Amino acid sequence: MDRRAVEIPELLVRGPDAVLLLDAEATVLDVNEEACRSLGYAREELVGKKPRDFVDGLDGPALERVTAVLKERGVASYHALHRRKDGTCFPVETRLGVLRRGGPPTIVAFARDVSEQEAARRALRESEARYQLLVELLPDGVVTFREGRVTFANHAAARLGGFSGPEEFVGHRALEFVHPDSRAATLARMRRVEAGEQVPFEAARLVGRDGSSYPVEMAGAPIGGGEAVGVIRDLTERERAEAERAALEERLRQSEKLEALGTLAGGVAHDFNNVLAAILGHADALAAELPPGDPGREDAVQIATAARRAKGVVQQILAFARRRPAEARPVDAAATVREELQLVRSAMPANVRLELRIDPGAGAVRADPTHVHQILLNLAANGRDAMQDGGGVLAVEVARAEVPGADGAPPGLAAGSWIRLSVRDTGVGMDAATRARAFEPYFTTKPVGAGSGLGLAVVHGIAVSLGGAVTLESAPGRGTTVAVWLPRLDGAAATAIPAPAARAGNGRLLLVDDDPPVARAIGRMLESLGYEVTTAGDGASALARFRAEPDRFDCVITDQTLPGMRGDELTAALLGVRPGVPILICTGFSERLDDERARALGARALLMKPLDRAQLGEAVRAALGAGPP
Repeated sequence: MDRRAVEIPELLVRGPDAVLLLDAEATVLDVNEEACRSLGYAREELVGKKPRDFVDGLDGPALERVTAVLKERGVASYHALHRRKDGTCFPVETRLGVLRRGGPPTIVAFARDVSEQEAARRALRESEARYQLLVELLPDGVVTFREGRVTFANHAAARLGGFSGPEEFVGHRALEFVHPDSRAATLARMRRVEAGEQVPFEAARLVGRDGSSYPVEMAGAPIGGGEAVGVIRDLTERERAEAERAALEERLRQSEKLEALGTLAGGVAHDFNNVLAAILGHADALAAELPPGDPGREDAVQIATAARRAKGVVQQILAFARRRPAEARPVDAAATVREELQLVRSAMPANVRLELRIDPGAGAVRADPTHVHQILLNLAANGRDAMQDGGGVLAVEVARAEVPGADGAPPGLAAGSWIRLSVRDTGVGMDAATRARAFEPYFTTKPVGAGSGLGLAVVHGIAVSLGGAVTLESAPGRGTTVAVWLPRLDGAAATAIPAPAARAGNGRLLLVDDDPPVARAIGRMLESLGYEVTTAGDGASALARFRAEPDRFDCVITDQTLPGMRGDELTAALLGVRPGVPILICTGFSERLDDERARALGARALLMKPLDRAQLGEAVRAALGAGPP
């Protein structure tokens, strides 16, 4: 063979691609410099080799396909690996052609190293895989759209739309899932994005396939080729958290209001109880001095009764404000409800008619009367508010109820004897959703400022604390009935303890009170019981008098709130002068002192104003007969 006929043209000797000349049997006839450099062989080493000596991936079927194409078309190409002399490999893209120059045909192979391109393609694939993973891991929904139709969606977007997978979402019109209230604004934003503008997050509402709507915020940006990307962030949890935070803030405000009410109630209770102490003391003393049948005596009795009722009102305020612990005792349910009805009537508008079904023999429950008052007042207020628009009927019922067994019992009630206190109104009623939340603290359907949402929650809390339960029946347009079930006491437990009669006594008492009307009233009651009373207006003068004659006084009765020296401080000073002297401390209200702490100081008891004649007399008799505490 003519050597010149198979030599590589000078133009290709130093070209960028590896050039190899092969004969019809695929034997290398010549190579250029790049072929030698890339494969690591000298020219003489490559000449005479076969492609299989330095090409991987071109055996068997692959080689047959390339050969067939080359014979048919005169050109062919393939991708394979070139193996260097040192055994390392690199990817190449090879193009083949046939030269015919009067002799046997010669095959020309142009092999280009595509390592960089392969690396770039691999990096691109890895980048796309990372991007795909990132998009799928995002908690936000990501969609791409062209001409208003979804072309891609991640799993988060599919879930938001109510689809089982992203493939179901693709092809839908994006606006299908936008709430009507947000559709116009969303369409305008999509058009801005399609025009090449990037739009920031803005709030909207979407609709799932099941028809439920939910809050989102959406942003969008163009990504080229007529496509745009949208990011959808579900705000449901954020809204729920904000609602819970608002509820907590409201609870805090209500707590602060109750705390302020408690502080105010304590101050009012102290001053008002002092006023009542004067009224009750003088009325009791006057009733004791006048003979039976005297009209003035009956007037005094009525004044004393009214003062005791006012004392009960103050105790209710203190209990509601959590400034006085509840004192459970047998309470006649029917009588206690009747006592409160006057207040209920005064709270009802003229267009609400009060109906009463109160069984006087219903029985007794163990409770603080304040509890029963709170239950009735809260239920009556709720019923009144439910009938504000058109008036109606408020029915109050107290009855004995026997629950034979758990099967027929209202929820939360065991078999046994109960007293059922119910209030029924003919107001607007409640739907199922409202009924489900009716006993939640601070839940209310009333306008802002019209209610705290505490009424039924307070009723439920009281009932449960007394071992009872609450049932509710209501429907829209059919009114509401709330029944409070309280355990009924048996006959022996329900027997009322008769009020003690005022009993006379004797002894010399030192009375310390800075309020002259109160001091006169208490002194008058004590004198009417046979005691000799010496009065002091403050702690300092009382202590001076006691020090002057420590054995003169059989008992000391002191107010807690005194100018200059409190009652507990005076108690300690008196006991320092004469250990064991009987001392009674009185107060209209005190957060500093309770009966336990008073006794720990050495006092015989802490008495709550206002005191009637019998209570005062019994306390003094007990102190004089008790000896050292």
